[in-house]
Formats: sequence, structure tokens, C-alpha cells
Amino acid sequence: VIASVAYGIEANSLKNPDGDFRRNGRALFKASFKRAVDFTSVFFLPQIIRLVDAKFFTNSQSKFLYSTITHVMELREQSGVFRNDLIDVLLSFKKQNYPLDMIVAQAAVFFTAGFETTSSVMSFALYELSKNQDVQDKLRAEIKESLANNNGEISYEIINSMEYLKVVVQEVLRMYPPLPFLDRECKLPNGESGYKLDDKLEIPNKMPIFIPIYSIQRDPKYFKEPNTFMPERFSDGNKSNQANMPFGIGPHNCIGERFGLMQAKIGLISFLKNHKVVANEKTAKE
Repeated sequence: VIASVAYGIEANSLKNPDGDFRRNGRALFKASFKRAVDFTSVFFLPQIIRLVDAKFFTNSQSKFLYSTITHVMELREQSGVFRNDLIDVLLSFKKQNYPLDMIVAQAAVFFTAGFETTSSVMSFALYELSKNQDVQDKLRAEIKESLANNNGEISYEIINSMEYLKVVVQEVLRMYPPLPFLDRECKLPNGESGYKLDDKLEIPNKMPIFIPIYSIQRDPKYFKEPNTFMPERFSDGNKSNQANMPFGIGPHNCIGERFGLMQAKIGLISFLKNHKVVANEKTAKE
């Protein structure tokens, strides 16, 4: 989906699971000691990146992304087609004489952010629904009723009208945020040395800040019974809880939030309208 929407490429990953896009994406998130060192260095210990030769993208992944993105940009320029997608945005950067490396890097970020996140949300949703049949029954009833009122078709308006689907997805994102933390940097106007949180704590200017999303969203101080799957905690009768920030919060929150939510909802609707998921002896208890 991200290949088509962002880059205008039909990756056909279902028919061709060994295709370049899927293979490189899976390799990026494949767990290993080396990848753990790479990610830890990039986010928490940038001083040792050169020492341990840490890389967010391997040489082969960088080469694939660079060649693919530049090739697609060249084809789009030659065709004159305008799709109002990421490639068109990148071409506008090129016309403004931004460095090509910077342009490719922006496309690489979209590839990374959109590859694994939505599928993880849907996987965790089905996992929790398998353990909470009452929630699943209520959600499936809403999906079936909504589709029946729209001749069985999934539309933007119908998706947004499904209030229970909305709170189910919100609860999944609370318990299983796509990223376990947010990374920010304290930036203050000239002359200010630090940002005071209280009389005892001051954050110095330019200090990196890491916000533990997963821990906050599982903290009983902010959420009653945090390890229990309760979609109703986000119903209209409950106030919005700013401790829930799976896509970040403020002016720098994830720009792909609405796209990711819509993609996850469409996936769940498409599956649950015809199927029911149940737990078995192999299903993890926690």
C-alpha cells in the first residue's frame, strides 16, 4: 500500500512476496543483535555511531531506495503526470534545488514509517479481539449494520460513522503504540538557558528528550486497569486523555496519522465483515 500511495509503484506484495519492496522492508525490521546496536546507537548514543559502524539503512537498502526513488522521479518528470502524491512533493523540492540526498532521505522516512506500523495495529487488534469475544461481537455487529445501510460498500463516510470501531482502534493504539517512545529536542529562544518544568527540574537548551509513550499509556496513574482491553474508556462520555499519544502530540505529531488510521480501519472492516477470529491454545495469554 505504501509503495502505491507514496511512490506510485505497484509492488504486488501479495502475489510476489519476495519482491524488492517487501524484501527490503522486512530486512529493515528483522530482529538481530546488529540491528539492536544500530537502532540504539542512532536514537540514544549518536556519539558512537562511527565507532560501531551503525546504520539505520544497510548499504543494500540505501542503494535500493536511492535507485528506486530517483528512477520513479525521472519517469514522473518525463510523463508529466500529476498524482498529488509524495513523488510530486519530492519533484517540487527538486525544482527548488534541494540536494538529491535530502530528497531521497524524505522518501526513505515515509517508507520506514509506513511499512510496518499499520499491519502491527491490525495484528494487535485481531489478537485482542480473539481474547475479548464480547468486544468483537459488538464491533462486527456495527460493521455489518453500517455496511448494510450502504449497499455493502465501504466508504469514507461509513468508516467515520463507526464509533465503536474508532474506540477499538484507539484502545489498541494505547496498549500497543507503533513506536514505544518519542524523541524531541529542547529548543529555546536566544538568551534562555533552560525550560523549567518546576522548581526542581529544568531542561537545558538543546537537550535531547525521550518520552516513553508505552510506559505512559500503561501507567495506572493515567488509565484505569491499563493492561485490560477496554475500548469504552475512549467513548464520548469520557474526556480526551492527552496521556494517550500513539502518533505523538502537538505541532510535530505524525503527519501520516489519518492515513494510518484509515488504512487500519479498512483492513479490519474487510476482515471482520466476513470472518470471526478466535483464540486457541497457541495464542499468547499476555
